[in-house]
Amino acid sequence: MIDEAFDGGMTMESRFDYFLCRHGHKPVEINIFQYTDPFDDVCLTYWVRVLRELEPLLNAKDLVFYIVWDSETVRELPSYGKNVVVLLLMEEFCDIPPYFDKVLYVFKTYGFYPYVNASQRKLSVALMVKAIRDAGRWVCRSGLQAVLHGSAIAREEGGMVVPLGYARQTDLPGKPFAERRYTISFIGSVKQRAYHPVSLRALLGTPKDIARSRMLDELRQLAVGMPDEVFWADTGSYMDGILSDGVRYSELMADSKICLAPRGSSTETFRMFEGMRQGCVVICDRVPRHWFFEDCPFIQLDDWAELGPCVNALLSDPERLVELHRSTLDWWERRCSAPALAGVMANRLSRATQAGRVIEDAGEASELELQV
Repeated sequence: MIDEAFDGGMTMESRFDYFLCRHGHKPVEINIFQYTDPFDDVCLTYWVRVLRELEPLLNAKDLVFYIVWDSETVRELPSYGKNVVVLLLMEEFCDIPPYFDKVLYVFKTYGFYPYVNASQRKLSVALMVKAIRDAGRWVCRSGLQAVLHGSAIAREEGGMVVPLGYARQTDLPGKPFAERRYTISFIGSVKQRAYHPVSLRALLGTPKDIARSRMLDELRQLAVGMPDEVFWADTGSYMDGILSDGVRYSELMADSKICLAPRGSSTETFRMFEGMRQGCVVICDRVPRHWFFEDCPFIQLDDWAELGPCVNALLSDPERLVELHRSTLDWWERRCSAPALAGVMANRLSRATQAGRVIEDAGEASELELQV
């Protein structure tokens, strides 16, 4: 059973204030009980559900939640203080925001420190180039913050990592595992984007291009032996996938036993979580050791050339395949469902409040206007 159906018609009053913040845009106030995405490329259904579960768990008053949805870190918030909570979503470079010590708490997807799977170093020059570039960027933007607040982050005082959740995935009833049409599937973008033909990325490729190209090579070989049980489709680009209504994508996920979730520009992807939500057996790249991945039953690969043997081993052991399916659904409910994640977040906010987290004087509030 996947998450509760989203009831956009609820008329409950929010106890707290919520604002969506994006780079280059004025903050937009949102109502989590009567919510529609204000931008085509923003997908907040998962987080709206988490916040709806979170509200009744909190005893605090006058909290303000800033939901930052952007690949570029919003450097200033409309206000700061012990009543401000930040959800920093979609920022893949793992920046430690400059306001970390000016707010009560920061919940962040992707983490606060860059991640590289060391075992892949021999496989891709492109991966090493990206790692060096990302590390240099992180040191310039977050190095000082890491020195000042690294121990607090490690203890989850003032900030913690949270899962990506799902994007455009719709609410479909769980399909019995034995009745699913496809044994293995992938739908998504294959190439990062078109680069100048003499650019470094065009010459070396990108980690996403390399991982997904290798995956498709293996998937095509698997399809030769079971053509009616393998499905794959290239959506053309990441944004094309995000801007779709998600119905076909969700139907395919619900009708697949094994979901492939190769890395994009980051090793963590929505597809990984969306597959787990539907009880698919997820095969993916290695990911950081975030708390919610500790007992995750996914299968992590160092090289997508391992896909064929991995799938064949699963298919030769049907009992293990079914057990992974059941464990996956259980993991989602315990770790990433809206009630489960809300419980963890409520605990962290309660601890931060009780500990009397020290907030630096932020001076005057930002000059950003609130659009209300």
